[in-house]
Amino acid sequence: MPEFQRATLEALRQPLETARATVARVNAHVTYPARVQLVAAMNPCRCGHLDDAALACGKAPRCAQDYQSRISGPLFDRIDLHIDVPAVKAADLALPPLDPAEALEISMIHSVAGLLHEGRLMRQRPFRDPHHSASLPALIGGGHRGRPGEISLAHLGILFLDELPEFQRATLEALRQPLETARATGARGNAHVTYPARASPRPDFTGSHAAWPPRRDAGSSRCRSSPPQEAACPAAPRPRSRSSSASTPPTSPPRWWTSSARPSTSCKLR
Repeated sequence: MPEFQRATLEALRQPLETARATVARVNAHVTYPARVQLVAAMNPCRCGHLDDAALACGKAPRCAQDYQSRISGPLFDRIDLHIDVPAVKAADLALPPLDPAEALEISMIHSVAGLLHEGRLMRQRPFRDPHHSASLPALIGGGHRGRPGEISLAHLGILFLDELPEFQRATLEALRQPLETARATGARGNAHVTYPARASPRPDFTGSHAAWPPRRDAGSSRCRSSPPQEAACPAAPRPRSRSSSASTPPTSPPRWWTSSARPSTSCKLR
């Protein structure tokens, strides 16, 4: 917010108070409704590291006073709710270390899959990143000998699904039950095996198949086979092409994948 021009921010004071925006010119005098909710965000200082002595600039805390003074007191008074969002460290996002029981459980699964190195217990949480061409048995488990799949190999760890829409639709839908029940069951004629599957899914995908940002002025860089709305809304179903079959379902993220809640700084006007 402080990066806006001072005159531009001061011009917002009257529309926020009266809920009307008036534009006066020599040949026109127009008033528009402007009853909006203002949501603003700002760093405590220009460098953003005021609370970290190791990363803060040499001008702290003077830089914080100069940076926050770009917003006038009357404009601050029109903001009712102020929320301080502390910085999140990388260590806070990391999974906790394994305890002996968890290490034994993970090692047993990898031993069945033949992935236990020299018969030693695993001391780190697993990280699995299967390719988007992986089949359903490879991801869920099964096969002739009932081998654990990627969801079970990522038990108590992270299952990273890069380019999520590129996975087969049936494979993604098969992940719903293991993620809900924390168990993956493979049923075959000669075997019926259940493995633990309490993994943390981390999907990732681009906004569109062409992977170009949704810019109207992108020119030839933008994909011409889809409307701009597809790039702006990754969750929207893709339109069927003329050559595709009418029975092909549209590609959309599965129901079990939802975006995690993120802390935000919001300000509500009086």
